[in-house]
Amino acid sequence: MRSWLTPWIRLQRYWRAWSNAPPPPELQHLLAAVGAGHALNLYVRI
Repeated sequence: MRSWLTPWIRLQRYWRAWSNAPPPPELQHLLAAVGAGHALNLYVRI
């Protein structure tokens, strides 16, 4: 269980360390998806 929470925890910590503003909608959506249990696909090219 901890392995799928690690990206969610890290993304939140990195954002809070970087900015006092709320995350942009795209990052909020990503955090919500990871928090809901959806995995990050690290091999998708953007």
